[in-house]
Amino acid sequence: MQTTLTRGPKKVAYRLIILQTMVTLLLALTILLTLGQTSAWAVLVSGAGVVLANSVFAVFLFRGREIQQATRIIARFYLGEALKLILSAVFIAWAITQLGVAAIPFLLTYVVLQMLIWPIGIMGGNRSFGTN
Repeated sequence: MQTTLTRGPKKVAYRLIILQTMVTLLLALTILLTLGQTSAWAVLVSGAGVVLANSVFAVFLFRGREIQQATRIIARFYLGEALKLILSAVFIAWAITQLGVAAIPFLLTYVVLQMLIWPIGIMGGNRSFGTN
């Protein structure tokens, strides 16, 4: 059973993931038209890594019963964040060494997409993202 308290943050988290996906596609198209296919591929791979890591975090955080003790929620948050960071580090290393993506567009996209969510949190999350 979902409560009003958990529905809002969950909705915001998944909307942010959709926003990151849309920004990835827009950046990739822009880069394709301006810098070429190699850089656009790096942007797409980077965006996929960010979206995957943030999706894993969101699923981990919001799984299970909706009403839990605060300490349990905090523990899941930190475990989810640690999992996200480990997954991101492995993905970055794999993409650069095994896929051979262009490092600069890849890393710049990664940073931009991660920073994209900061203003939402600063502006108030639910209120600023239309989920009152």
